[in-house]
Amino acid sequence: MMAPKPGLDFSPFDFAHFGFSSENDASKDRHFMSKTLSAKLVRQMTAKPKDDLQKVCIGNKNIFTVSDLKPDTQYYFDVFAVNSATNMSTAYVGTFARTKEEAKQKTMELKDGKVTDVFIKRKGAKFLRFAPVSSHQKVTFSVHSCLEAIQIQVRRDGKLLLSQSVEGVRQFQLRGKPKAKYMIRLKGSKKGASMLKILATSKFNKQPFPSLPEDTRIKGFDKLRTCSSVTIAWLGTQERNKYCVYKKEVDDDYNEEQKKREQNQCLGPDTRKKSEKVLCKYFYSQNLHKAVTTETIKGLEAGKSYVLDVYVMGHGGHSVKYQSKVVKTRKFC
Repeated sequence: MMAPKPGLDFSPFDFAHFGFSSENDASKDRHFMSKTLSAKLVRQMTAKPKDDLQKVCIGNKNIFTVSDLKPDTQYYFDVFAVNSATNMSTAYVGTFARTKEEAKQKTMELKDGKVTDVFIKRKGAKFLRFAPVSSHQKVTFSVHSCLEAIQIQVRRDGKLLLSQSVEGVRQFQLRGKPKAKYMIRLKGSKKGASMLKILATSKFNKQPFPSLPEDTRIKGFDKLRTCSSVTIAWLGTQERNKYCVYKKEVDDDYNEEQKKREQNQCLGPDTRKKSEKVLCKYFYSQNLHKAVTTETIKGLEAGKSYVLDVYVMGHGGHSVKYQSKVVKTRKFC
């Protein structure tokens, strides 16, 4: 249906088309028949005939906010008052309204080969721009999501090249183009704030973040617990990496909420006390089925709880933390 133009007579409209019956003649003035508003019609001006009409009933309210509209778009609104006793209706004079333009987002510039820290509010978004200074065949984006999973979209000169969810460490390699500019949109999680590290480069560089196994949990062996030691294991990869183990004594009422606050994978060993360091070791295996290592943590106190953390170190000093593990030594031996 073609949209009416502002200022023209709306009487030719067949209001029965909108699901209402009219008791007034088209030539009569439109007036309010009932104090009870039970219907409201929202019509969006679009070319699609099947999708251009939306009807919303709001009871006896006389204020209503229409949401999920497109920015910088004109809409036409009609309001109908319906007598609930007779089901007869009368329409107010329709009106046009245009939504505002979408607010321009601040864009952060990425430097080639440099890791950038990004913080995103809950349900928020950040926009980044990467413009390689020279011709390039490929461009690589390395992303380390430290807390909740984030959504990343990459566009090259307006064309969407990538749309992915990222949790942990991911690397994306895209085909390059001379003088191309890349726009990166990062969308945060609905659960909470997001923190991440991102690196973009058009050169062949080693991955700045260490590779991780699919399972980053630390396993504790209950039967191997003693009054002064615990034994743990974790998975590795086919890359030879350096792993460092840290421990911290906690109260017995240490809960999941406290544990979650310490799950920021971007906080490296440099944030820990020297006294909390247990050991560092290098480890890898070409056979992923055998890429597992164990360690016995000694010198613990009887009946005490500890949080154990494993950090894997990457090139350039960037580290990634495995999921924390809470263990407790035996009280009696």
